[in-house]
Amino acid sequence: MLSLPHAVDLREVGLRDGLQLEAPIPLVAKLEILEAVAATGVRRVEVTSFVSPKAVPALADAEQLVAELDRWPDLHFSALVAGFGGARRAVAAGMANLEYVISASDEHSLANARRTSDEAVAAVADIAGLAHGADGRLEVIIAVAWDCPFDGRTPVQRTVEIARRAVDLGATSSVSATRSARRCPGGSSNSSTRCGRRCRALTWACTSTTPAERGSPACSPPSRPG
Repeated sequence: MLSLPHAVDLREVGLRDGLQLEAPIPLVAKLEILEAVAATGVRRVEVTSFVSPKAVPALADAEQLVAELDRWPDLHFSALVAGFGGARRAVAAGMANLEYVISASDEHSLANARRTSDEAVAAVADIAGLAHGADGRLEVIIAVAWDCPFDGRTPVQRTVEIARRAVDLGATSSVSATRSARRCPGGSSNSSTRCGRRCRALTWACTSTTPAERGSPACSPPSRPG
């Protein structure tokens, strides 16, 4: 049986993921949405993305939105960036807590970011440097971590290796994500035990905050259940 955590940490992403493909709405409307989000009790909010305003006009007001965030001092805000240029814009606007997506599949990465997974990983060092230099954090999000619409099943070891490399290059942490519910890490929705074991192993690889911490007793890999 899978052991469930005692608590779940939620991050609201509607202001970014929910709006990025929609027609632009006024800044005041976004602030009203944010006020409603704050009232729910959620304390982590991915508030926008620093990407090309031409490519994503709905998020062209990223700098203006970030300038208003001091209204909610109890919320932890972050922003998504697609590369070094976006990270530089974010930090200049006062947003130092960043998320950066790396696809575990080369085909998916090329289709979405026009670069291979290795090229995306190589950019972590510079982006992390910007975030840490502004007293912020960089979380690397590994897309298609379990299953890719182009390549099918993603090998667990590939996702683990990308997570480790990202942390070695300066990422504060990394998490795994998938666009499909077709597969779990064990490769079958009926293989809950294998899935749980691989999830726990991957969680260790992805949540070590620095290379030094990853080698500490507190960050030792979990023992395999009997």
